[in-house]
Amino acid sequence: MFIDYETFRMRADALLHRIAEQCQAAGRKPQEVTLLPVTKTHPAAAAEYAARYGLAAVGENRVQEAVDKRAQTQAAVRWELIGHLQSNKAKLATAHFGRIQSVDSEKLLDVLDRAAGELGRKLPVLRRYPAALAHLARHHARGSAEGARQGYRIARTEADRGTRAVLVGGSMGPTVPCGLDPHGSPVIFSYEAFTKPMESRSRG
Repeated sequence: MFIDYETFRMRADALLHRIAEQCQAAGRKPQEVTLLPVTKTHPAAAAEYAARYGLAAVGENRVQEAVDKRAQTQAAVRWELIGHLQSNKAKLATAHFGRIQSVDSEKLLDVLDRAAGELGRKLPVLRRYPAALAHLARHHARGSAEGARQGYRIARTEADRGTRAVLVGGSMGPTVPCGLDPHGSPVIFSYEAFTKPMESRSRG
């Protein structure tokens, strides 16, 4: 049985309070953390709850499930794909999602890039496996043909108190389009990470 809105509101309030506590303990601002409710296995009303609560986006695991739910609701939220994406569904996902958080291969990057170009849009994406960035960085540093073919350049950015490599949309050649807007890599925590006391990291 699907919960009512009041139950959703109370749970979201409690979770945001817990997030704020953990941010304070880590020396971060709560505004830097975004709560993304997931609609998987829930009806389209879940997206309506999120919008009513004031959340900007919802996550969905399956492309077709999101397409169906979007047709059933007018909720003013951004739909984000957090589940595995097959290349043959990349164009459909590009048309229906505001951001894709589960890019896990160079092949999928290429397919999404082409799909975004055909639709005339910039598609925000997150890389699931940052190790792949090092692969591109090595080829870029060598000025290889593969680096040029991919149409990406490597930049360095300060994030989370550390420097990490991220893909930055851009063309390394006049004929290579880039319809992607890289947003880094997702970090997923279990619910228990917010419901159990955080262990102290101090050592005397």
